[in-house]
Amino acid sequence: MKSNIIEEFLQYGLTPTEARVYVNLIKLGPQSAGTLSRTLGIERTQVYRTLKALLNKGFVTILLGDPVIYSAKSVRESLTYRILHYKEQLKKMETKIDPISRKIEKELKNLSVVGQEEPQYRLNKGRENFLKDLMSSITKARSYILRVHTANALKRTQSYGLIDIYRQKVNSGVKLISISTITPKNLLQAKAFASFSTIYHLPEVRISFQVVDGIETILSTNYRDDSSSRLAQDIYIYTNDRTFAEAFSLLFRHLLNSSVPAEYIIKKIVDTDLQHYATAETKIE
Repeated sequence: MKSNIIEEFLQYGLTPTEARVYVNLIKLGPQSAGTLSRTLGIERTQVYRTLKALLNKGFVTILLGDPVIYSAKSVRESLTYRILHYKEQLKKMETKIDPISRKIEKELKNLSVVGQEEPQYRLNKGRENFLKDLMSSITKARSYILRVHTANALKRTQSYGLIDIYRQKVNSGVKLISISTITPKNLLQAKAFASFSTIYHLPEVRISFQVVDGIETILSTNYRDDSSSRLAQDIYIYTNDRTFAEAFSLLFRHLLNSSVPAEYIIKKIVDTDLQHYATAETKIE
């Protein structure tokens, strides 16, 4: 069987195996699946699947009997049927051009392609705006959050409700690692973070930033690092530039190498307070 005859049928939607079976039926006349299997050296199960496909495509008919006999339609009849099938499909496709085009164009406008979108950079002022962007970034976290707080920034997390938001993300499977300067004034917040996440102590932290999933970074420069939530002079930067996130992730690891686990400092502060309390009690007696 010449291969160029087989190739002629491929352009009408037949597979090479389907074309071989069809041409064999034309040459040798009606046959059973078993006979085709032995003649062509193809497994019987594959022959049955091929004959079913040829039936659906209009190339063969069934002659009832035991066993069932398959007969090839004429080449002209078969190809004409295929052409009519393609014309019908094309007509259906033509009627869908406008609605599909509108749908795809609409979705493309809203599509964010990772690695192709331009990084965003936003410089903003005000502690309230910073908190809004910080909360938005936290809620988008899917894998991990790296957070560096100043001592007062750690204390503010409770009054702003940030502790609860962080806790919810950790409960959903997000890993949170924090670094801050732990003092008697923010001991309560440090204990809260330690109860559901990993927190470290680093003396004299003067910077506040957060990296989420290696994508988003928020960097804050505190004009006056106090407990107020309405300080308008605070300046912060938001970006989803992955290079920026990578740089601050490296800075985080550097700070982490100089930090100690929070539980040591928490215990030290608690022990010191207990000692002071015991000393005061002794003086009163």
